[in-house]
Amino acid sequence: MRVDGVELKANVVGADVTSALAALKVDHETTMRIWFYEELTPGAPPFPLLEAGLILRGRIKKNGEGDVTVKLRPCGDSQLTQPWLDNLTDLKVEVDRSIGGGEALAASYEVEFESDELPGVDGPPFAVTQLLSVGQQQLIAECAHIQPDLGNLTGLGPVAATRWKDVGGPDFADLDARAERWRVGDLEFLEISARAQTDDPDAKADRLRELVTQHRIKLDTDQRSKTERVLSALV
Repeated sequence: MRVDGVELKANVVGADVTSALAALKVDHETTMRIWFYEELTPGAPPFPLLEAGLILRGRIKKNGEGDVTVKLRPCGDSQLTQPWLDNLTDLKVEVDRSIGGGEALAASYEVEFESDELPGVDGPPFAVTQLLSVGQQQLIAECAHIQPDLGNLTGLGPVAATRWKDVGGPDFADLDARAERWRVGDLEFLEISARAQTDDPDAKADRLRELVTQHRIKLDTDQRSKTERVLSALV
């Protein structure tokens, strides 16, 4: 199975987020709004797309740039067809690994856009069908475990998100770590992450643990993804 890299993650929630950000001495932030698209049917189990391993996400940054992502997570070893495995331009295949334990393979296809290209830029009711490219829709049709009616999906959001690059100070410049905070309702969530090559992800994971330990950052022990938590908060 093709793997392009490893994304290492450490999660902080609630009241511990503020102290973690202060310890990381973050600056030069990028703000954005995020929406997820799900099938909401009264009386049916919640989040059928997420349960089937399909995540549809749209983001708009403060400067008007945006992107839409189709993600298969977890992605099975045989889920991607050979043409997609051979597609090194559009598709990115990574291992998502939490330094607290647990990992999953994720395949994602991101397309960028300018927000003035969209009607209803302030968020839903712009439809996911207006965002997804032909290639992204092909990925869903050919590789996803679920085939949703894209025209009947509900946009959930916005989630207020802030991202910082190069966190941790000069002692951890080699780590190239990032931090991203999501806030919706009473939920506040911070993800500290770093990317590693597939040949030696453990060395980068050890450095991320050092960052957390040196800055006395208290990590969350809940292994649910931030997407699952945010969807629950939105609904």
